[in-house]
Amino acid sequence: MQDINITKQALSNSLKELMLKKSFDKISISDITSNIHLNRQTFYYHFQDKYDLMNWIYYNEIFVVLVDGLNESNYEEKFYQMFDKMHKEKAIYVNALSM
Repeated sequence: MQDINITKQALSNSLKELMLKKSFDKISISDITSNIHLNRQTFYYHFQDKYDLMNWIYYNEIFVVLVDGLNESNYEEKFYQMFDKMHKEKAIYVNALSM
């Protein structure tokens, strides 16, 4: 199970790195996998397509940060953490939303 998460995170990092250089719609699965020296089949073992990977990124880096331990007393801080993460990687999230 740990290896699966390592591979998914590597694919995620590769996509985000590429998104700093070119638009999401111009990035191919081959770009993502060759950037980290994996084959395309490895990608498809984990994700259906690049949109599935982008959804995984949003879920794990934004949504989980927000809801993990969320309660009435910390919701402002949780939203701050979520927006801080998005601000730190602003170029990636703007790129993803500008498709």
